[in-house]
Amino acid sequence: MFNISYFAPLMISTYHRLSHLRATIDSLSKCELATQTQLYIFSDGARAGDEDEIESVREYLRGLIGTSAFKHVHVIERESNYGAKKNNRQGIEEVLGKHGKVIFLEDDNKVASGFLVYMNQALALYQSDSRVLSICGYTPPIADVMQSSFKSNSSDDIFAFPRFVAWGVGFWSRSYPLMQPISSTNLENLNKTINVAEFGDDLINRFRAEVNGHLDSLDTRATFYQLSNQCFSIFPKNSLVQNIGQDGSGLHSGISSKFDVALWDKQDDFNFPDNLQVCPDMQQRMSEFFSISEDDMSSEVLDNILSQIQHLGWKSVSLWGIDTMTQLMLPKLKQADIKVNYLIDSWAREDEMFQAYSVINLQDAYAYGELHIVIMSFASRFKMAEILNANYSDVQFIHFVE
Repeated sequence: MFNISYFAPLMISTYHRLSHLRATIDSLSKCELATQTQLYIFSDGARAGDEDEIESVREYLRGLIGTSAFKHVHVIERESNYGAKKNNRQGIEEVLGKHGKVIFLEDDNKVASGFLVYMNQALALYQSDSRVLSICGYTPPIADVMQSSFKSNSSDDIFAFPRFVAWGVGFWSRSYPLMQPISSTNLENLNKTINVAEFGDDLINRFRAEVNGHLDSLDTRATFYQLSNQCFSIFPKNSLVQNIGQDGSGLHSGISSKFDVALWDKQDDFNFPDNLQVCPDMQQRMSEFFSISEDDMSSEVLDNILSQIQHLGWKSVSLWGIDTMTQLMLPKLKQADIKVNYLIDSWAREDEMFQAYSVINLQDAYAYGELHIVIMSFASRFKMAEILNANYSDVQFIHFVE
């Protein structure tokens, strides 16, 4: 074991997914160091119709208070519905204000038994290292490159990479405030210095969505900061976290098995290299993994959208957003004899085309009389809906709904 005077507290933000929450807390209770670790759980207030589910969650959480599984359990019950982001971020700020460091988990993050040892060891080791923004517990299933990348020094148990995954992540009061909104100027400056796509071609749209107010994501902001400031996050060479919420129940995640991993059974004595640097082979494989592919999109999401269009009787639509989801949707609409008038993109250039369709911005689509818009984004759909409601009240729109 190792000598650390003060272990980082755990923080979980939760709403109404009781079965996921139980699995997460059960896995944490089996970790080394759990009995020496404080656990904060922020239970968001109910939206109309969810009162019974929220009460069931809170009954379970109240039952954890005073148990021996953790050093102390703090349950914070919100009196009103904060929404996931506000509940998460105010909770993080509160815990950081008291302790200076925190290990944050979503309520669908099942962890390995060595998770807390790894997190505390890394948080202590890199606390004063400004190159390290965070300590991530989840690592994608990229075992093929792990073997070759770690061959030269097989004792190393971690690697550095300038992306951020919030499924079991630790940070400090020095690093959390650095995850700020992205400005168009800062994005332009970054694009002049690096090829963003080399770290995953999903980042281009994510950064643009942040600039346009379509997305409000700590993952995206943290990754942007790291790429802009030549710093990185620490990852275990095998994952210590499994996200069990890729079943369509989460706010920003669809149905996918792409992120499934086998949890690492290492429990202690994690080895950290003296010289932190991003391995080129690792960068290429991580970039390939995070890049958008057809595997990211469940047919259930596309069928859900198509059924809504057909139910409404729309014969023509415009699609807002251009990525894999749009590419897969276009042939479905053609087969269903639904005309696509335009593809909408906030960054559209003059006379831009995509697969024989004109690409225009939202303002022009509205000026041309488009009143039926399909939001082609999973993670940004609620923000994009807010924009339409606020500025284009006569436009009808749909997006994926659970």
